[in-house]
Amino acid sequence: MSVNLYYLRGLSLQNPNLWEFYIIDAPTNLKFLITDITLPFEKLETETRNTGSKHYTGFTPVGDFSITFRETTDFDVQNYLTEWKNSIYDPIRKVFNVGPGKYKTAILAFEKPFFIANIYSKVFQFNKLKIKGVDDLSLNYTGQDSLTISATFTADEIVEGSISNISTQGITSIATDILSRFI
Repeated sequence: MSVNLYYLRGLSLQNPNLWEFYIIDAPTNLKFLITDITLPFEKLETETRNTGSKHYTGFTPVGDFSITFRETTDFDVQNYLTEWKNSIYDPIRKVFNVGPGKYKTAILAFEKPFFIANIYSKVFQFNKLKIKGVDDLSLNYTGQDSLTISATFTADEIVEGSISNISTQGITSIATDILSRFI
């Protein structure tokens, strides 16, 4: 076996399904219903000079991202997302509402197997998370999968790091979840 293959065998690779996404103040079952999320990052922009060399010209801030949820028979996800959207925009009067509740905080945490339990190896906190809208529902009589709902979000800032970088509110949410696994 070559040295490279031997080294690769010893690496601990992150499993793409060992993550949890929390929206603070959302129903606790919502994290179990999330099936897909694309993590947005800032992008650096470059420009090509006449000589063919490239140089940096700026950056593109964190953009919109989508989250796909499984829907319950009581439409918990649709109701939660619609209530949040309606707290920001009144669809009857066609005006934006004033007051609190427009922004939320969310946490994406990656798990790492550690003995008999899992610990979080990487955590992202989404600050000033805003809902932009709920995608159209696609219904059919031929599918056997559960109904899914996708929604579009944006955030002012994504803080990357470990538990020490996360807000007190976020740590409390994670700690509550970890304790609920053992109780």
